[in-house]
Amino acid sequence: MKTIALIALLFAPLTTFAKGPASFVKPYLEIQTLMAKDTFKGISEQAVLLAKALKAEHLDEAASLASPLKNAPDLAKARDLFEKLNAKLVPWFKKHPQDGAELAYCPMKKASWLQKKGDIQNPYYGAEMLECGVKEDER
Repeated sequence: MKTIALIALLFAPLTTFAKGPASFVKPYLEIQTLMAKDTFKGISEQAVLLAKALKAEHLDEAASLASPLKNAPDLAKARDLFEKLNAKLVPWFKKHPQDGAELAYCPMKKASWLQKKGDIQNPYYGAEMLECGVKEDER
């Protein structure tokens, strides 16, 4: 029992302070969900967190694409910026699958995004075409 406790203590700093992809996946998914719900409020705050987390992960080009989201004047512009961000992040997500999340693709927009596993929740069209899309693994 003492050995297990000692091992746990030795590795605690690694798990406590580790900053993995989840550091930017959470604010990313918050933005995607807000857009799918046609909600503009909250995107700016999440964009700040997303850009900071991407920079911390040394994904500087993606961070520079996420930063303008904080100043988007409306949902339409935020969606345009999110599409540009996804052009950079989707290839990363393909190489680094995320637990509890999946890639989806909108044939109308010809653009992909990451979302929580479940029904299609299209961030590009929201309620207008919420379920427009297909999961990448079914494409």
